[in-house]
Amino acid sequence: MNNKILSILFPNSSTLNSIEDFESNLKQLLSSGISICPDGSLCLTRKLVDKINNLKIVIHPNDHNPPHFHVIYNNLNASFDINTCELLKGNLSNNDMKLIKYWFNNYKDKLLKVWNETRPSF
Repeated sequence: MNNKILSILFPNSSTLNSIEDFESNLKQLLSSGISICPDGSLCLTRKLVDKINNLKIVIHPNDHNPPHFHVIYNNLNASFDINTCELLKGNLSNNDMKLIKYWFNNYKDKLLKVWNETRPSF
């Protein structure tokens, strides 16, 4: 395994102490929006834009069009148009929908900034 990845998985030790330690650290790494690419390097798979209560607002850097953002809550994942906040896919409660629309109306600039920062440049 790549030494860079090992140092992230085990910051305080260069040796594997237990499978449980490895599993715990790997889960933490993969849930942070970082993935291990086929070449062994680390890839950003999602960028956390903001958190509102238990809702995570994220952008996936290599995601498909149309431009959109995701709202993740437990095992639920809804996607919204980045320009209008129209629900594209998924389901959230009415209260969560109101909260997302309120957030969107106040932080759309932040959302667009993260979208633009996470796009590959050509």
